[in-house]
Amino acid sequence: MDHDSRLSSLPYWFGGNGGESDPINTLSFGAFLVISVVVLSKRGLDWGGLVRRNMSLFLIYGYLVCSAVWSEMAFVSLKRLIKDFETVLVGLIFLSEVDPVTGSGRFT
Repeated sequence: MDHDSRLSSLPYWFGGNGGESDPINTLSFGAFLVISVVVLSKRGLDWGGLVRRNMSLFLIYGYLVCSAVWSEMAFVSLKRLIKDFETVLVGLIFLSEVDPVTGSGRFT
């Protein structure tokens, strides 16, 4: 049985085209970004400490931002970079659980 990756995307279920500029994708990724920042803020994440402890990661993202701005397609590159950084934020949500192993078991 072949798995069609479109079946697991939000635009497929709501009638969108699934492209990068699809409003359903943009809205869902924007919602994930806002929700992630709100959850991490409510959990009392020390943003400054996070940057200090993970300086190499943030230097790489700084380089990627400079590269994206320099690109001929700066808007598209920045949008993709923000989507990539969202994965870091969602990962931090799991890691900031009191018991991350039990917290991740809720989704299985």
